[in-house]
Order: sequence, then C-alpha cells, then structure tokens
Amino acid sequence: MAQDPKALYAAGVEHFRAGRLPDAKKAFEAVLAVAPKAAEPMFQMGRVLAAQSDKAGAERLLRKALKLQPQTPAIWQALHGVLTGGAAKKLEREARAARIPLGTMADVVPILKTIATDPMAAEAQARAVAKKAPAAAAPAYALGLARLALGQPAVTLFETALDRDTGLIEARLPLARAYHAEGRPMAGLARLDGETGPDAAIARAQILRETGQMAEAVTALRAVPPNRAVFVNLALTYAAMAEGAAATDAFERAVKQGADHASLARAIAAAAEEAWDIKTAETILDTALAAQETAPLLTHRAQLAQSAGDIAGADPMLRRAMAIDPKHGPAYRSALTARKVDKGDSVATATLTALN
Repeated sequence: MAQDPKALYAAGVEHFRAGRLPDAKKAFEAVLAVAPKAAEPMFQMGRVLAAQSDKAGAERLLRKALKLQPQTPAIWQALHGVLTGGAAKKLEREARAARIPLGTMADVVPILKTIATDPMAAEAQARAVAKKAPAAAAPAYALGLARLALGQPAVTLFETALDRDTGLIEARLPLARAYHAEGRPMAGLARLDGETGPDAAIARAQILRETGQMAEAVTALRAVPPNRAVFVNLALTYAAMAEGAAATDAFERAVKQGADHASLARAIAAAAEEAWDIKTAETILDTALAAQETAPLLTHRAQLAQSAGDIAGADPMLRRAMAIDPKHGPAYRSALTARKVDKGDSVATATLTALN
C-alpha cells in the first residue's frame, strides 16, 4: 500500500531538519513520483541536493519550482544560494524587480544606514526582512547590529549569521563586542583570535581597556598601522592609565586626522578624571577650548574648576556657555550649584527660569 504523499512530505521535512539527507531525498523522490508538478516537494528536493553539494541538480529543480510559484521568497532565496557570478547577479536584479527579498547585503544596506540615527526603526526593519528571508545571513547580521545599538542581546544573531555565511567577516567584530556587552569579555576576545587590522585591534583594545587590561590594550593598538580611530582609542587608553603626555599626544594626532576635537576632548577628560588625573583632564579641555569654545566644553571645564573650589573661575565659563547655547541645561545646573539664589542674582534667576 502506497504511503500518503502528505505523510511522506512531512517525513522528508523532518529528515532534512535532522540532517538525514539520504532519507529526506528518498521521501521527496517518492512524493515527486506521484506529484511530479508539485512545487513544494521540488523546492525541498532542491534544498536537499544543494546540501549534498549537487548545485546543478538543485538549480534545475529550484528553477522549475520557481516557475510554478514565482511569488515564493523561499524558492528565490534557495536558488540564489546555489548560483554564483553572473547568474547570481541576474537573479538579484530579477528579485529586485519582483520585490522579492533575497536576504543579501544589498537588502539590508538601508537598514545599516538607519542604525546610527534610529536603531529602533532599524531593528523593526531588520526583523521584517529576517521574517521574509529566515535562512539568510545578512538579515540576522543587520538585526544583531540594531539590537547591539539598542543595548539588547545580540550574540545569537551574529553567531547565526556566521553559521549561515562563514565569509561574512563583518559580523566578527560586532560579535566580539556583543559577547563583551553580555558580560562575557573573554569569549569576545576569543572571537577576535586570528583577526588582524585596525578594526580588530580597536575592538580588542576596547574590551581589554574596559576589563582593566590597559597595557595589553596599548600593545594591541600599537601593533597596527595608526589611523584616526586608533589614535582615538590610544588617547582614551592612555587617559585611563593616567599617562597624560601620551594621551595628549594621541589626542592631537587624532584631531589632525579629522576627529571631532570637542567630543573627543570631553571623552578623554572623563577617562582622565576616572583615573584621578585632573591635570590631564584640564589640559585636554583647555586645548580643545583654544580651538573652539562650545557650551559642553565650557561647562565641563567649569565643573572641574568648581570641583577644585575655584567658583570665581568657573562663573565666567558658565556665563559664556549659556550665551553660546541658552538652552544648554548642564551649564545652568552647574551655575546653580555655586550661587545663592536671590532676586538680585541675574544668573540664578535666568537659571531658574530656564529650568522651569
């Protein structure tokens, strides 16, 4: 008595999921023997042949399945997985014209651009693409980046992306950072083994710095050709080590290569403060202020002066900060900490008005 095609099909799917490819192949062959024009078993058989490295056989069946079901993304995606070169590019063009997501990097490029400005929107977009291309690497990678930017767990997503595409080297560095963010810095460092170049050195140094391994972080950064990002990280590391001269030198080199002096100066000053190196913090901020006065820089410098008991010296800096940016709240709050509020105090009155 012949087996029910539906039962054979279900068995084939289960065999495939379990990695029993010969059994899956037999089951789908049996289904196709009684339903030779059924798209679903053709598609599944094509996946089995692809997994067995029979790309020619897989392509033949998947193209037949695609003709029968041209709006099924999974068939497009499976076919794209067995094509290379010009054939793959041609299918990508056809998929774009048909509005079918293949789950390639081209599909997620707009999402990657959105992460920096709106990670929540990027996360939603990446989930939508991943749902339509559940077996593709690029959507998992994009979703991992968005979740990492949101401070959410992302290790599994990056590991999945790399399992699906071992050549997706872009996923290795954020994977290391994701491990670190989840409290597993040593696993993150292990994931960087064998990685070279400035980006890998920076990722390695950031983990080392944040786990207190400052000398090792410097060694990692010094081992690669310097660029702006390397100098930025050297400056932050030296500041955390209370090595003021080295931090200042790296800061100046980073600025020469285009780093934003104001935001970098504040980051370095904060690192120096944590290391109780107030002199370096003051020097870095003064250097940045000599180039351009901004409300955040002036406020930060004034706060250092206040901490040192120099209330009179802090006051004019805070006044300038409020003049540059009348809506810069930290300047007003810092002014309030050192002034007695009364009706004749114009700065305090303006502060209270702004804060209210």
